[in-house]
Amino acid sequence: MQCGTTVVGFIYAFRYRNVACFYQCGYNYRGLPEHNQPGYLALPLVIEHYAATGARTFEFLAGEDGYKRRLATHHRPLVWLEVQRPALRTALLRLYRRLR
Repeated sequence: MQCGTTVVGFIYAFRYRNVACFYQCGYNYRGLPEHNQPGYLALPLVIEHYAATGARTFEFLAGEDGYKRRLATHHRPLVWLEVQRPALRTALLRLYRRLR
């Protein structure tokens, strides 16, 4: 993302079938006037781009950041699944997590 000759930031997103997913971003706050929030301009542009190319959904993925609540229209829980082979190491890890 660029404003004139100043690089304002980068947004990393990926798409699988009809779902676009926001992964990560980085903004050049030193190159902007104080109190600017480039994400509120950039993310809607990214969402519009994916919508124009046929994506039906844009996912912000995990996290409870305020911008996600402000820009999202819906939410759903994200479920994590971890699969491991039965082994002594796995059992010790499970025990450690329970005790912690």
